[in-house]
Amino acid sequence: MVRLDATSLGRELDRNIFVKGEAIGTVPESKIVEPLAEEAMALAGTVEPAGGGRVTVVAG
Repeated sequence: MVRLDATSLGRELDRNIFVKGEAIGTVPESKIVEPLAEEAMALAGTVEPAGGGRVTVVAG
């Protein structure tokens, strides 16, 4: 039996981005890093760090 999926056919898969269990967007797999980093930075800006420290998000 041969199983063909989007990857084996040379097509890129779309990935959902979830925040708190809710899908907030869908992006191609090759472009998922930037939206994830942007969402992490947005979430970091809404969180109070324990002990009064800083929250730093590094993407790369």
